[in-house]
Amino acid sequence: MDRCDRIQHRLRSGGWDCNNRQVSAVLLALGVDARFNEGCSRLFEWLCGGNPLSSGPESENIEEVEDVEDVIILITSNSVHLYCNPINSNALLQVLGKINNLQLHCLNTELYKDSDFAQEFKVKIFIQMTAPHAVVGVPYFAVHDPSQSFDPMKLESEWPIVMSYAAEELGGHGFFTLCHEVVELSPYLEEVYAELDPSSLRDMVDKSLTGFQMQFQAMFTLLDSSRPDGIAALNEKQLAEAFILYARHRESLGPSHVESLPSGVWLGCGSAAMAEGRWEGTGVVGSSGPQHSSAIHMVCNLAGDPLSAKRSYFLCHPHSHQSDPALTAELPSEKDIRLLQDLYSCLVAAVNVGISTFQKTQRPSEALRAVRECLKEQSTSRGLPLPGGFWDSRESLLIHLRELDICGRPMPTKEAVWSPTVKQLSVYLQNIPSCSDPEQCLGALAMGESFVDSVIAVDTGLDTQCLILTSDVPAVVSWPASRQDMATQKRKLESKESPTGDWGGHVTSLSPVFLTPLTRGEVHTVSVHLHLYQRALVLENPHFGLAELPWEAVHSLLFIDKDSPPSPATIVLDHAPSLPLPPELTSLHSQGTLLFTFAPYYQTAWRALYQQVIPFLHSLDKIETPEELPPTTEQIHTQLQQLFAEVPVHSPPFGVPCSVGMKLESFLKHFEVACALKDKGPIDSVTLQHIMFPETATAYKGSPQTKLVVTIVTGIPGSHQEGVCSSLLAEEHEGTRWVVLNQPFHNTSDFSAKNLQESLSTLVANLRRKGIQRRSLTGFRKSRILLVTPWFSSVATVLKAISNHPDETVTKYLKIGNVIGCCSHTHIWGRTPFPGLLQNCAAGLVSTVVFTGVPGQSDYTEQLKEVRHMMHSCNPAATLLTAPAGKVTSKADLAILLDEQAWGRGEILRERVLRHRWVGGEGEDTPTNPQPKFDLVCLRFQVPLSSEKLESWLKALKPVTSPDEAHSKEGLLYHLRASVVLEGRSSLSEVYFTRQSGYLSITDADPQPSQQQESCVVFVGLGLGEGPLKASLNACRGESSKILPLRSRDTLSSEELATLKAKCHNSPLPDGYYYTGQFYVSFDGDKSLEHPLLDQLIEDFLTEKNEEIVEHNTRVGSKVMFP
Repeated sequence: MDRCDRIQHRLRSGGWDCNNRQVSAVLLALGVDARFNEGCSRLFEWLCGGNPLSSGPESENIEEVEDVEDVIILITSNSVHLYCNPINSNALLQVLGKINNLQLHCLNTELYKDSDFAQEFKVKIFIQMTAPHAVVGVPYFAVHDPSQSFDPMKLESEWPIVMSYAAEELGGHGFFTLCHEVVELSPYLEEVYAELDPSSLRDMVDKSLTGFQMQFQAMFTLLDSSRPDGIAALNEKQLAEAFILYARHRESLGPSHVESLPSGVWLGCGSAAMAEGRWEGTGVVGSSGPQHSSAIHMVCNLAGDPLSAKRSYFLCHPHSHQSDPALTAELPSEKDIRLLQDLYSCLVAAVNVGISTFQKTQRPSEALRAVRECLKEQSTSRGLPLPGGFWDSRESLLIHLRELDICGRPMPTKEAVWSPTVKQLSVYLQNIPSCSDPEQCLGALAMGESFVDSVIAVDTGLDTQCLILTSDVPAVVSWPASRQDMATQKRKLESKESPTGDWGGHVTSLSPVFLTPLTRGEVHTVSVHLHLYQRALVLENPHFGLAELPWEAVHSLLFIDKDSPPSPATIVLDHAPSLPLPPELTSLHSQGTLLFTFAPYYQTAWRALYQQVIPFLHSLDKIETPEELPPTTEQIHTQLQQLFAEVPVHSPPFGVPCSVGMKLESFLKHFEVACALKDKGPIDSVTLQHIMFPETATAYKGSPQTKLVVTIVTGIPGSHQEGVCSSLLAEEHEGTRWVVLNQPFHNTSDFSAKNLQESLSTLVANLRRKGIQRRSLTGFRKSRILLVTPWFSSVATVLKAISNHPDETVTKYLKIGNVIGCCSHTHIWGRTPFPGLLQNCAAGLVSTVVFTGVPGQSDYTEQLKEVRHMMHSCNPAATLLTAPAGKVTSKADLAILLDEQAWGRGEILRERVLRHRWVGGEGEDTPTNPQPKFDLVCLRFQVPLSSEKLESWLKALKPVTSPDEAHSKEGLLYHLRASVVLEGRSSLSEVYFTRQSGYLSITDADPQPSQQQESCVVFVGLGLGEGPLKASLNACRGESSKILPLRSRDTLSSEELATLKAKCHNSPLPDGYYYTGQFYVSFDGDKSLEHPLLDQLIEDFLTEKNEEIVEHNTRVGSKVMFP
């Protein structure tokens, strides 16, 4: 679920109300339209996930949210309206294009140049988008402050766009605050902003976490610079200075919600005050130990919303006593040092176990129990001298697990319910008795981590991942407390360098070498000096001193150098787990494996590795080069290869902190899916693998029982879906049987899921019966269904109807192979997309987009560019093809369209889950109502039309460029599809017209019997009425379909009269008449040049013709074009 969906979810669920009236829309405006309101800017930046508007060639100049101008966004429960201008539209679409049901309102560049027209358009859009909503929420304040008061009338006086609402000539209805109830949303939005999501987690890691870790680095720098003797003079206030300044800075940014324990450093025995939540800052390293000796350790706590880390660091080494017994009186008891170090090792292991348990079970009680059991087990295995009941006493052991939002506010913790929050697990040990004097308290120890877990319910259980945010803060660090410590280590190193010493002869020394213990899966590197001797491997570090690994305790050595130099090389050393090593190498739950990484940019150590180290190890017959590594070792080695590919930013002695950075991208992929499926049921484990690794996973092939592959062709009217279907049906495949489900174009009713499901049930039943009888002849598995979505149907609704078929038997036999979105023209006017266009090309729902524009069109190139940009913004995983008028001629393109696995590709599947929460055929049920609402008008008649007149009428309709054209009294026709009788043709003709592209096609259809030749025309447009459409069709009637006037003597043509005279010339004369050769003479002597029967013949001729005309007029009159 993306951020906009979360706001829409609250609008739908009724979470925001004012005086028992539910907020139905959230309004924000940027730039001068809202006087650069900070609340709107913050909400917009949050919706964009930070500051991503600087991506893309057309948005390079938009680098700050404050630079974004001329933008209005209205978020409703089921759609998002976005007004912008052609300058910033591409940049906005780049970051907001994947929002479900996005409705974009934008002019083109030419219209936008007219500033008056552009301003009027913006006001009209603002009025139209807000008019249906009685209660509108506004993010007026950037930060909620109870002392602030909000007066809705401020909008009327401060926001120009709200002032313009009253413009009646532009459709206004009066003052905005009188027509709408305005609610200030900052208290509601604070809860939304505080929710943890992938974007806020990345932002916290990139920004807050870096500053958090730097406070520990500042303390380390102070300690390092004070060595060797200056450490004893340091006090708690000096050591905690960076922590205190950080805490004050965090408090200055807003109210603090941190835990009661303040940020600070407690030294030695003074750490007992930590349990009481007190910090005075007066303790000194040199006198804070038992009996005012030097402090053995210090406890650090750094708390900053929502991060918190607790560590215990040591200030002396127990092994220094072994080399110089004279120092024993000056330093604390070796047993006490060992006890504290062992206890802290137990704490580190227990915290890791607690995090792992909570991650797997999501039960806080189980996690706390696991921590306690781990402590008991570790204590028993180490044989620690602790009083009975120590681990069960609240005075000795405290364990805290809490959940926080990103502002640090505590969140309710529920059993077995995962929530995307920051978790903190802290373990405190108090009242630790001294080994030499049980009445003496050594102080307290603490270990705590902040982590984020990700949980996805799968059919086999829970798929979990965890990111320990504070893992890059070193868990174990120690410092020599005095110059004597360092001198002792140096004497020890020199005394054993001789050939007769304990270590044998010296072979070589090299530095720096990065040492990585094989731990809980995190990568922690420590920079060491490596000394090779004949009988031992010695590690030297200014913090833990010397660590020796006798070759007898080394089980194996593996040399990994898979790539040619200069890539980093690694030596994997397995040693006896019981080998005594410094806490830095054992406290992290080590498994007896160490990894030594040699970076090529440290050339001295790099050359010594190949020239001296490798030959020497070969002489010991202990090293080998494996072909494969254990999975855990392989994973850490891969991370080290990436880590040391470039010169590290951090220098020794702490190496390169990299656990969070190396795991972040992988974790975010998992976390993004977990957030999207939080309230959904279990997902198939195979599907989850495709979602997590879309780039490597093969397409999901569905159930093994799948028999029928469904190919769906969708698109807004006029997108030439029919042409694409014809291309697919014309493609011959051996054994393939096509079944086409296509609603007749004259049926303008809405899509019916029930009718489709009934058709599929009947179809599957028939094919199953035929398949059983003729399986060997027809190849039942080759049967395919071609489904064409009608008119403005939502492709999501069609997909749900198929996937959620009530008959599970039918569902098992169906698989969606490819969903093809057709697109011929993108904009209804300017840069405003057609309603439903973005939805029918949505990421995850459509796997292939076909641009069906015709190259001969004047704006073909521009349209293709717009489609490519739209797809890159809205559905980058889709395959984009071109097919003029839907005619696919390329074999390769046909293969893509017929691909049975296209809709199941990993990239498409991941987008489907993330954007639409699609699991098991069910997605987020958000009703759509694309605006503006298009009209569908179907007219039927039996009168032939004139082809010339029809063609002239349609060609006279020019593309719509301005929104003002939509308000024509006669309406606005965008698309026409017809099956009509044209004068002079014996069969029906198919007419296909698209106004925006200017495409017109008139072709002959299959001949039909004359009695069935009924014409049908479907008009698609805005504000269409039957009256003007009927008048337009009447003007296109053919000549043979007109009412003829009756004939009279005056209407006889000269040819007709001549014919009648010739016919009379040879006719017998009536009685009493004779012909002189020049005149016709009657009995009375009257002479005439005309035959005496000519008048009668003319009357008979006119009577016959008028009878035919009457019959014709009667026939035509009975066929009224539109009764």
